[in-house]
Amino acid sequence: MPLQNTEVEMAKQDPGPRSPGADRNPQHQRHIEINQATCEDLAQDRLAWRKSAAMNEANRIAAAKAKRAAHKSQAPHINIANVNAPSASELV
Repeated sequence: MPLQNTEVEMAKQDPGPRSPGADRNPQHQRHIEINQATCEDLAQDRLAWRKSAAMNEANRIAAAKAKRAAHKSQAPHINIANVNAPSASELV
């Protein structure tokens, strides 16, 4: 007959791994003082970063659409580097 744990025995068992810092006393944690000017600078930087990220994303999407359209077009591909390549005598 297998042994069965009673509710008291189950309550005494190790609960298993805990999250990091669960055994720390919150009174010992340091409180970080944030300067108001620094906080405002960070907020402005965040807004600027979001705007530039949005513009970069829009440019990336537009470039991808143009590239896709160029690949779909049936116009022959012209290698611009070879079309107007100067001869060696012209370079001297």
